[in-house]
Amino acid sequence: MADKKKDASGVAKKPSTKKAETAAGATDAPALDGKQIFAVLRVRGLSGVSPKQKHTMLMLNLKRSNQATIVKHNISYDGMLKICKDYITWGPISREVLVKMIAKRGRTGSAKISADEAGKMADALLEGKTLTEINLNKNFRLSPPSGGWKQKKRRYPQGDLGPRESMDEILRRMI
Repeated sequence: MADKKKDASGVAKKPSTKKAETAAGATDAPALDGKQIFAVLRVRGLSGVSPKQKHTMLMLNLKRSNQATIVKHNISYDGMLKICKDYITWGPISREVLVKMIAKRGRTGSAKISADEAGKMADALLEGKTLTEINLNKNFRLSPPSGGWKQKKRRYPQGDLGPRESMDEILRRMI
C-alpha cells in the first residue's frame, strides 16, 4: 500500500488536484434531491446534431424545436441535460406556470385538460410523479416565444441555451 505524503509535522497532506478533490468527495455541484422539477425546452433544430445528442434528446422526448418536457432534478437527468446543453435550455419551473402550461398545452391522448385538472396534475408532478404516471403526454408543443429568441447560439444570460435560474419568463412567452 502506498504511503500518503506527509508535511513536516507528520500530518497527511490534503489532495491538491481537482481530480483528487473530486475523488475525496469535494464537489462544486449542488445537492440533487430529486424533489425539484425542471422544465426542459428544445431551442435548436436538427442541423448538426451529433448522434449521441440526438439519441439523448429522443430519450428526453424532445423531437423538435419549441417542445418542452418536465423532468425530476436528479443525477441521471443532470448528465443528459449536460450532453444536450448546446441545443436545449432548462431550469426550475414554478407551480403557477406549470398549471398554465398543463391547462393550455397539456394533452391526455387527444383531449384538452380543464383548469381544475391541471392544478391537480401540477401538484402530482411537484410531489414527484412522472408525466406518464398522471396520464399526460410526455411533451408540450409550444409556440415560438413572443418577441423572439435572444440568441440561439449563445448560452444564457447572453443567449437562450443552457441552464437558467428560472424557466418561467421564457415559458410564459411561449404558452
